[in-house]
Amino acid sequence: MKSVRDILFLLACTLSGLSAFAQMPTPDAQSTRALELVEKMTAKFHAFLSKPQKMVYKQKSDQSPSKSVYVVRELMTKEVSSDMKNNDSSVIPFNAYVQFTLGSVTDSVKCGSIELTSPAMKASATSAEALKSAEKPECFAPAAGLTLPLVIHVNFAYQRGKWVAKSVTRGDGKRDPVLTATLMGIALDEIDVVEDGDGATYNSGWKALMTGNS
Repeated sequence: MKSVRDILFLLACTLSGLSAFAQMPTPDAQSTRALELVEKMTAKFHAFLSKPQKMVYKQKSDQSPSKSVYVVRELMTKEVSSDMKNNDSSVIPFNAYVQFTLGSVTDSVKCGSIELTSPAMKASATSAEALKSAEKPECFAPAAGLTLPLVIHVNFAYQRGKWVAKSVTRGDGKRDPVLTATLMGIALDEIDVVEDGDGATYNSGWKALMTGNS
């Protein structure tokens, strides 16, 4: 036979569980909230990318004394859109992506104190040096190895009431190294994350795109 104390404890647990259940969002409410956040993210990307944007990126290089060089990249976006889909999962009920199409990608490879031979280009020893070229159109040339227009997906998973960035991919499904480093702070292939003060400050607008998703 259970004691009064045991009965009261079980009753308290039951009421607590019912209270927690009552506070859980209904499927429709959760979907509506997730979609609202996707639309908010899309609007933020659209506002930022409605004009040409630049970033400084860091590339590994054995031809540099520090084993890395810095280049400024300018992107021109043609359009921004998004999509969300349901999953049969209580852990990740939804996935979404924000898509933008790049019509132009240029790098500051005509200016810099370091001459690279593979590929043939100029680069800078620091982000501060690279940024001196940021407003000089004569320093820029089409980025090597990219086919335009270039579709970019910033992929998110909905977890615990917020959108969590998972990857940045191109239209062919391959991850984009420069945007992965800039948006997500993840080094990929030959591209490192820019962490020094000058470069981080310059790229802060890109990083802001990834916040406020809950």
